[in-house]
Amino acid sequence: MFITTRTQYAVIALLELQNNEGRYITLSSIANKHSIELSYLEVICAKLRRNGILKAAKGPGGGYSLVKPANQISLLSVLTAAGEKIKLTRCKGKHGCMKNNQKCETHELWTSMERHIKDYLHSINLPSLKSGSGCNFMRRIISQYSNDIP
Repeated sequence: MFITTRTQYAVIALLELQNNEGRYITLSSIANKHSIELSYLEVICAKLRRNGILKAAKGPGGGYSLVKPANQISLLSVLTAAGEKIKLTRCKGKHGCMKNNQKCETHELWTSMERHIKDYLHSINLPSLKSGSGCNFMRRIISQYSNDIP
């Protein structure tokens, strides 16, 4: 899994919109503040709008705004809306990953890791990105499994 600049910029834009929750903000103001190419940010935010994360208004006072409260927008939903795939390997999910549709010996390891990553990303909402509390879930997982490490 590799997080692209598309997703990084999506998160930056959403954090800016969170700071101005309830008001429409122009993409040019976000692009200028964070040195992001405006045309690239427009493509990203159009995708987020199509996927129900953002809403747009035209005309004076227009721009983009969050569709719902920031605490209801998870990092997983942002990644998914931006087009990221949470996939660690080429394993084909519930069915087999080998040519004969059998599961390889490490199949359950990779699917379990993907599930934990998705749970972690789902546990992080926009406000927790600012506060750093989104890291608490990962700390719990690490402490849960650290007792098993010699």
